[in-house]
Amino acid sequence: MIAPLQRPGPSNEVVALHRAAPFTDVHAHPSLSRFLFGHDLWGRHRAEPGFHPAQLRSGFRQLEHGKVGVVWASHYVPEREILNDCSLLRFAGHLVPELDRLRTEDRFVLLREVLDGFEAEVAREPGCAEVARTAADLARIVASGKVAVVHTVEGAHVLDGDVDRVDELCARGVACLTLAHFFHNEMFAQTVGIPPELLGRIPCQFRFNADEGPAISPLGYQLLEKLSACPMLVDVCHCTPRARQAVYDAIGSKRPILATHVGLRRFCPHPYNLDETDLRAIAESGGAVGLILMPQWLRSDGERTVLDVLWEQASYIYECLGSWDHVMIGSDFDGFTDAPDDCWDASQLWKITAMLLARGLREDDVMKVIGGNAQRVLREGWA
Repeated sequence: MIAPLQRPGPSNEVVALHRAAPFTDVHAHPSLSRFLFGHDLWGRHRAEPGFHPAQLRSGFRQLEHGKVGVVWASHYVPEREILNDCSLLRFAGHLVPELDRLRTEDRFVLLREVLDGFEAEVAREPGCAEVARTAADLARIVASGKVAVVHTVEGAHVLDGDVDRVDELCARGVACLTLAHFFHNEMFAQTVGIPPELLGRIPCQFRFNADEGPAISPLGYQLLEKLSACPMLVDVCHCTPRARQAVYDAIGSKRPILATHVGLRRFCPHPYNLDETDLRAIAESGGAVGLILMPQWLRSDGERTVLDVLWEQASYIYECLGSWDHVMIGSDFDGFTDAPDDCWDASQLWKITAMLLARGLREDDVMKVIGGNAQRVLREGWA
């Protein structure tokens, strides 16, 4: 009898490192898939490589298979300009009611709804996963063997200009805020946050008006002060280079600064990505860089794999900074990304650890990259 095909999985060595680190994905969007498409986050889902926005990639069963111990769940309420600029999406709003709500309803109210619904989903399996609201909470959950969920929010546009709303997020245990996103939010200058080759495949004419106005407005500086007092970590992804530099100048001596889902300009020259100046500023702040698992941000040669170039970029960060203390993994799964051919959902994340070991990286440095650095920045910059 022919034996059935077995789905490949991690080795015992990889599993042990994931438990010890623990493996942490610092940027994924399970709540967005739940909010827009009604996905059961505890169901068994099959995802495929490529751009398939309605496929779930960071569900809890996928996280379990990938031996992921901590996920930073990035809660994102899409900007209403996305629908205003795209007739196709406006039409889709008739089929997906949640899309249509984005055009008219208060975005912070919608964020509350996203958070409430996601927490209810986590609570369905209390023996398997739990939301962490402080760094001490996180340590307890990790020690219990459950998947720890850390709330983050993507895009200050969700505040609708009211920085005092940060107090509510802080009380809820949100650990990090991504300052900018696709469209200008009257606080931080944003770059185009969709790779050109992917943007060319989307039949919409988005008016991003990128890199307009001051790097940071007076309201933006107020928000940075509020986040420091909270305290909540700051993520400079989607900011322009000049806005990132202004953030480093404003709070780099006070707070760890993060870039949670990004590539490097040396390998893919786009203002969304970081250069050596960014790397040094983030390291000097005590922060870290989460390498994204999206081929269009990691490479310029049109190839659809990421594991090889992930090693090249992580190694480049090490060469620039002299240590492995500032590298993390931020997949951006379920963030309407184009998933790579060799690591396309959370069940595949163990492959990163296997690759690092195969490249000869010492186990203690592997543990820093796959989770230790993420745990450190939370201890140093979170409530």
